[in-house]
Amino acid sequence: MLTPILVDVSVTIELSLLALNRLSHIFFMRTYLTIIIPFLAITVSPCQSFEELGKQYSQKNFEFVIKKGQEFLKSNPDEARVNMLVGRALADQGNYKVAIPYLVKAAEAETKSKWINSWSYGYLGSCYFMNSEFLKAKEALQRCLELDATRNSNKYALGRTLLFGTDSFYDGWTTDSTEHIIFHFQNEDKLDKNTFMTTRQEALQNILTHFPTEFPKKTDFFVWESEQDAMKILKTNLGFSRPEYLITHSRKNQSRGHELAHIVIHHAIMPNSKSRFINEGIATFHDQNNRNRMQFAKEIVSASNQSISVEDLWRNGQNYPESLVYSVGAAWMEYCSETLTNEQLQTILKNQMYDAAIKLLKKELKTTLNAFEEELLED
Repeated sequence: MLTPILVDVSVTIELSLLALNRLSHIFFMRTYLTIIIPFLAITVSPCQSFEELGKQYSQKNFEFVIKKGQEFLKSNPDEARVNMLVGRALADQGNYKVAIPYLVKAAEAETKSKWINSWSYGYLGSCYFMNSEFLKAKEALQRCLELDATRNSNKYALGRTLLFGTDSFYDGWTTDSTEHIIFHFQNEDKLDKNTFMTTRQEALQNILTHFPTEFPKKTDFFVWESEQDAMKILKTNLGFSRPEYLITHSRKNQSRGHELAHIVIHHAIMPNSKSRFINEGIATFHDQNNRNRMQFAKEIVSASNQSISVEDLWRNGQNYPESLVYSVGAAWMEYCSETLTNEQLQTILKNQMYDAAIKLLKKELKTTLNAFEEELLED
C-alpha cells in the first residue's frame, strides 16, 4: 500500500518542481526583457532614427527632418548625426541663424565619422556668410577643407569659398558699399567706381518698388575685370547670380538690373518652380535698359528665320538661343504687367512652368498669350 502513495507523492513533487521551474523561467524572462528592451531602444533607435532622417533629408522633406530630429534631440542632445541633419535642413530652408547652434554642436563633436564634422563646418560657412559673419564663414569653410573627409563635402566647401569670395584669389580685391549692396572690385581703377555703385543701387531700388521685400543681408556684388579669370576660378561664364545667397558675379559692362532682378524675384516671390522663359524674361524686363521690348523681340524673331511658338518657347526655353528666350520673355512679361492684374502676374512668377500657370489662370491666360503671340508675329 505504501508504494502507490510514494509514487503519487514523487509525481506531485516532480510536478511542483516543474511548475516552480516554469515560474522561475517566466520571472527570469520578464526580468531579462525588462532590462534588455530599453537597452535595445538605446542602441538601435538612434541608428534607425538617423537612417530615416537621412532618407527624408535626401528627399528634401526638411520639415520632417527638423520636427523628428528636434524631438530626438530632447533626450539625446549631443547626437552629432542628428544635429548635423537638423542644422542642414534648417539651412536649406533659409533659416541660417537658427541652424547655427545645431551645426556648431555637430562640427565640434568628438566622432570617428569625420564626414559629419566636415559637412557641418561646410554648412556653417554658408550660415555665417548669410549672417554677415564673413571671417567666421571663411574659417568654417577652411576647416571643412582641412578635414578632407569626403569628395562631396570638399566640393561643397570649395564651391562656396570661391562663390563667397573667401578664397585667397580675392585677397587683392577692394570693397565698398551702398545702402543695400557690398561691392567687390577686381580692379576698381578700370571703371568709374562711384557711378557704377550708384547706378546699381538705384537699379535695385527701382526693382524693389515693383516687388517689395526685405533681404536677410546686403547683396554681395562681385565686379570682374577679367572674364578669363572668372572662368578659371568659377568655371562658368559671367554674369550670373545665386539669389539664395544674395550674390552676383558680374562683368563690369553688364546691364544694371538683370542679375539684381533675379535676386529680388527670388526673395519677394519665392517661386515654386522656374522656367527659363519666365525667369530670364522677368530679369530682362527689369534690366533697366530703356527700349521698346515688343519691337526688339519682333526684330529678334524676324532675324531668327524660324517659326516661333510662344508656348513652345515657354515650355522648352532650353532648346532656343538666349537672344530669343530673353527678348521674347521680356516682351511677354511687359505685356503681362500691362494686361493682367498684379495678382495674376505674381501667380505666373510663383508658378513659372507653362502647365502650372495655365491651370491656375485658365482661359484668361490662354487668351492673353494668344493675343501676345498675334502681336509679336504680325508683319
